[in-house]
Amino acid sequence: MIDKLKKMLQNLEKQKQYYLDNLFPAEGKDIPKLRFKEFKEKWKKNLLGNIAVWNNGNNFSKDDLLPSGFYPAIHYSELYTKYHGYIHKTNYINLLPKNQKFAHKGDTLLPKTTTSGTGWGLIEPSTVLIKKIAVGSDIIIISSNTGINFLNFLLRNSILRNKIASTATGATGIMHLNVKQIKNIETFIPTIEEQEKIAKFLAKIDGIIERERDAKNNYQTKTILSWSFISERKWNNPIISIQKF
Repeated sequence: MIDKLKKMLQNLEKQKQYYLDNLFPAEGKDIPKLRFKEFKEKWKKNLLGNIAVWNNGNNFSKDDLLPSGFYPAIHYSELYTKYHGYIHKTNYINLLPKNQKFAHKGDTLLPKTTTSGTGWGLIEPSTVLIKKIAVGSDIIIISSNTGINFLNFLLRNSILRNKIASTATGATGIMHLNVKQIKNIETFIPTIEEQEKIAKFLAKIDGIIERERDAKNNYQTKTILSWSFISERKWNNPIISIQKF
């Protein structure tokens, strides 16, 4: 059963990536291949630096993090290991470094450093869903005027992800993103209404994936059985249709 659930999760992740790559315009295009029927306008070209304010976090040690305390806080390594695109709850620190930087609800956090050896591994954005978080160094705080979660998904689109990854530099397996270069990357942005519809749709898929991930981790037989039919379907035979969403 666990093998079946692993396959199911892989299928769902492939389906999600299919939507991430087709609900956003292909290279050289100003409308996406897949679209909700109510939207007709062309997307508008802009720079990532114009649609958001980009800041860096401050330094505090991972050893400073506690399960409870005064200030919710996040270390860059947790964006790889603890969160799956959404920050609902954090650890804490009791003492704030001087000039501590914070992220607020709706901001997107992006790790700036990785030891994976590739720039691609850096593109793990997460949306802040709590009021205020102290942000550690090697995290980029992105405060945008786009709809909540939209920037999170935009950054995961394969075209933009590759462009961002190409800014990474480093040696001996340690890579760092170049924020100045990222801000000069061109992208296309739809109306706020379309942003919200795309984000809501992709967040629903994320909810299903998270439910199945929990089932796998906790061996929840009832949940596994309730969704087991998904693993019998092809990944591009969508369980959520944009026409009916």
